Amino acid sequence: MNAPTNNKGFTLVEHLAVFAIIGILAAIAITSYLYVIDRARLTSGISALGALGKEMEMYNIDKGLYPLNINFNNFTDQNGVPILSPINYERIKDNVYSWDSYTPGGDTYTLAAKALNSKHTLLTLTPRGVTY
Repeated sequence: MNAPTNNKGFTLVEHLAVFAIIGILAAIAITSYLYVIDRARLTSGISALGALGKEMEMYNIDKGLYPLNINFNNFTDQNGVPILSPINYERIKDNVYSWDSYTPGGDTYTLAAKALNSKHTLLTLTPRGVTY
């Protein structure tokens, strides 16, 4: 007489197949998440630079020229005059990128900012807008 066998449960191969599927799904989810974070940083930088561009235009209208130099620690011009309104100053200084350079050019300017931890590492602001 044969003893009854208990064949309940999963085999090792079935467990490995489930873990492989979970791993593939996790890799897709992480990649998508990192892409969304990168796009959010890019959008944040573009938005902040757009606000700065409007403030630069207001400065130009008020003073008749663009600043000759910008102090990026407090967003003031070469004479210590604030370029940004207090609301935009708080918004821009807390964003996730660092300032790279500012080049005045009479009736134009070029301002470059680096997006930290982003694939879009250089954002450029001119009177025409933001490019990356």
